Amino acid sequence: MKDPVNETQVFGYQPIGAAPKRRKRRGKGLPTLLVTALVVGLGAWFGFIKHYPYVIESPGPTLNVLAVENGVPFVQVPGHEPGPKEGKLRMVTVSLRGGPGNRNVTGIEMLQAYFSNSMKIEPYEKMFPEQISGAEETKIQRQYMESSMDNAKAAALTAAGIKFKSEIRVAGVAKNSDAIGKMEPGDIIRHLKAGERSENVDSTAELYRFLNNTPGGTVVTVGLETDKGENKEVEVKTLPRDDGKSGSRFGVYIGTKFEFPMDIKINVSENIGGPSAGTIFALAIYERIKGNELSGIGSVAGTGTIAPDGEVGPIGGVVQKIYGAKRDGAKFFLIPNENCKDLSGHRLPSGIQIVRTDDFKMAINNLESINQGKTDDLPTCPAE
Repeated sequence: MKDPVNETQVFGYQPIGAAPKRRKRRGKGLPTLLVTALVVGLGAWFGFIKHYPYVIESPGPTLNVLAVENGVPFVQVPGHEPGPKEGKLRMVTVSLRGGPGNRNVTGIEMLQAYFSNSMKIEPYEKMFPEQISGAEETKIQRQYMESSMDNAKAAALTAAGIKFKSEIRVAGVAKNSDAIGKMEPGDIIRHLKAGERSENVDSTAELYRFLNNTPGGTVVTVGLETDKGENKEVEVKTLPRDDGKSGSRFGVYIGTKFEFPMDIKINVSENIGGPSAGTIFALAIYERIKGNELSGIGSVAGTGTIAPDGEVGPIGGVVQKIYGAKRDGAKFFLIPNENCKDLSGHRLPSGIQIVRTDDFKMAINNLESINQGKTDDLPTCPAE
C-alpha cells in the first residue's frame, strides 16, 4: 500500500484554513543603498577623477623612412632617387600619458598599464623637471631631433666616403677635465697633435678618429681659434672613455655646425621629437646614397642615437618600441648594445627578432645579412 501523498510537500500548498506566515522586514534598504553609493563614488573618484603624478609609456606610431608619400620621399637625397622596390625600414616612437602639457593619468589607466606587457609606469619627477611646460618640453625634444638628423647625415656620408666640413666649437668644460682654463666656450678646434701624429680638424669624423686612436692620459696639443678670431695652442691631457672602450676624450662639451655637400632632407612631423631615430635616419640616407643596395630587406625597425663617427647610443622606452614595431609588421628590430640589459625580465612579443647593433658599420652589416637571408647568425643580446 502506497503512502499518502503530502500535497504540501509536493506542490507547496498551504493546508486549508492555515494562515500564511509573514516575513519581518528588517529595514536594511537605506543603509545598503548608502554603502553602495559610497563604494561607487570612491571607485569613480580614485579610478576616473583623481589624477596621479606618474607617466605611462606605451607603444607609439612607427614610420617607414623609405616611404614615398604623394611623390615626396620621407628621406630626400639630391641625385639619389628611391628604388622601384624597397622594403620597410621603420623608426619607432613612444606615446606618453601624463607628461608636460598632458593631463595626469587616472587610476584606471594606471591599473591597465600595470597589467600590460607593452606599457611602463614611471614617476613624473624621474622623467621631467617639475616646472617645465609642455611647450618647453616640445621645444627641447625638437632640438634633439634636429641634432640627431645632422648627426645621421654626418654618419651616413662618412660611411659612404663623402667628405663634408664641420665647425666644432667648445660649448663647455667638465669639472674633471684638464682643459679647464685652457679651452673656453666658443673656441673652435682646428688642429690636433700627439707625438708624431698631427691632423687638421675639418669635421667631427676627424676629431673622433683622432681621439679613438689616442689612449687616455695622452697629452694632446690642441690648436684653437677663439671667438675673437685669434689662434692659440694649449696642451690638454686626455681622459679615459666612460664606456671602457679604447680611445680617450677631452672632457669638453662640443657644438657642431655642419656644411654638407648636398641638401639632405628628412621629412618628419614637427610633432615628433627626441634623438632616438638617429640610427634609422642614417641607414635611410646611406640606402639612398648607395643606390638602394639594401632594397628588399622586408620589414625592419630599429632605434638608437647616432654620433657623427657612427657610434650607436642607448635610448628610452625600448620595450614599448619593440611592441610598436611588432604591431606594425616588423620582423627584425635593431637595438643598441647598451639597451640589451633593459630587456631583462620583460615578456617580449613573439615573431620579431632582436638584432644587437653597436655602431653604424654593424647596422649596415645587419641589414645586408637580412637582405641576403642570412639571419641565423645575426648578433643578438646576450642571455641574462
